[in-house]
Amino acid sequence: MKSIPSFLSYLTTSLPLFFLFTCLLCFAKEVNAATTFNDADGANSEVDNAGNWDFGVPDNVGNAGTVPTGFNVTYDAALDLNGKDITFEGTSTLTGPNSQIDDATLTFKGSSSYTSTGAIAPARNDNGVTTTINILDSAVLSIASQFKVARAGIGIVNQSGGTVTAVTDFELGNLAKGGTATYTLSAGTISANGFSIENGSVLNFTVGSTGVLSILNGGLDFTSNFEDFINNGGITLGGAAALVSDFDINWDGTTKTTIGLVGGVPQPLGLVVNTTTGLVTLNNPNAAPIAIDYYEIRSSSGDLIPGFDADFQPDGDVDSTDLSTWQSAYGATADGDADNDGDSDGRDFLIWQREVGSSAVTSGWVSLEDQHFDGNGWEEGDTVSDTLLFETHLTGSSNITSSAPVGLGKLFTPGGSEILSFEYHVAGAGSNDFVTGDVSYVTSLSAVGAVPEPNSFVLLATCSLAYAAVALSRRRADVLQYEGLDCKSQSQLQHP
Repeated sequence: MKSIPSFLSYLTTSLPLFFLFTCLLCFAKEVNAATTFNDADGANSEVDNAGNWDFGVPDNVGNAGTVPTGFNVTYDAALDLNGKDITFEGTSTLTGPNSQIDDATLTFKGSSSYTSTGAIAPARNDNGVTTTINILDSAVLSIASQFKVARAGIGIVNQSGGTVTAVTDFELGNLAKGGTATYTLSAGTISANGFSIENGSVLNFTVGSTGVLSILNGGLDFTSNFEDFINNGGITLGGAAALVSDFDINWDGTTKTTIGLVGGVPQPLGLVVNTTTGLVTLNNPNAAPIAIDYYEIRSSSGDLIPGFDADFQPDGDVDSTDLSTWQSAYGATADGDADNDGDSDGRDFLIWQREVGSSAVTSGWVSLEDQHFDGNGWEEGDTVSDTLLFETHLTGSSNITSSAPVGLGKLFTPGGSEILSFEYHVAGAGSNDFVTGDVSYVTSLSAVGAVPEPNSFVLLATCSLAYAAVALSRRRADVLQYEGLDCKSQSQLQHP
């Protein structure tokens, strides 16, 4: 039996530690709460089958779900999607009958799809919470009946790409039932046979929206129907009241009326050039992705850094793998050709010797080919130089999205002339229809001098100081580079 002092000691030492450990476990469980669809059950692919998720059926109170590309999810009852927070990625699909979606968030990304054999009714019931549907990229919603947003609840739909097709009506809000909907359209298309906006609901075109609404064989048989919606505030521009003249409204005389923004063309892609470090980033300022199959960057003052002739892989640096490529190609193929004379010989080896150890972290263009961006379709031009960098997608195109700016390495000479030009070709456009992109210039913190061969401790300290400087200046950087050191992941530091 424990003595009183021993028992008190237990209460004041071991017991608090036990509770602390238990709380930490609970906290860790809460922080890591998320579940991924794996279709492990095998008997069915239903969304409500816990055996198909690695951490149970998803919900909207801390256990959000993700359906990875390639998986097909089904449901068989109208209420199966209630209370869920699920993101569908890549080529994943969701299929089922009529659905009343309340207190939920569903996000469709990539080329994912949602096919309903009946109606889809987000925020159908008045439960005091908001239901949100996000349609991004090239996602598809195919609805065999109505797309009825907010019959009695609060419904939000954000469409920045893809297509929505309703065989019957597209309805926003309901005056009799009290539902209010906000549908924000920045890109993509909506097609339906009828259209109504009620109870203060809005179809909001974002500024610069490329989205289009098409009503086929429905109650709107003339442009004046759309004009009434605009005049009454049901169709807005940038969240504010709009004029009929802001929109391009067309009626084909028999079956279809369409509405889009006047001048609703996407803003051009842009390059952001850091004149201190030489880093260049390709950005998309639009909500919708832009598919390109060619781009070029020019500098009349010769301030471009094209990369490395001996990067035979290519992967943005010159190392032993490039030497292996040269060895295999020597006297046989041009795979190790660094001087562009059509063969692999001793002169190419000498170039490799000069460049070995170089990487785009310190200097040089990191092309989309180097990055194997979106597969292996991109190929650098044969005549890149300090005045011209260009590359082409040989088999298709790649989407440039606002959520994922593309780094192109340190291709600009620090302190060089700020006179770069940038052009690109949008997939599907005419062969001679090139778009002139924006070029902007920024500066960043830099140190004087170079630090040769830093060990892990010095590198860690340098990176920490750099992060501190950025924090103090309240600047945000996705990838921080300081003194030519990549401080993106300190966990990767190794002793020399």
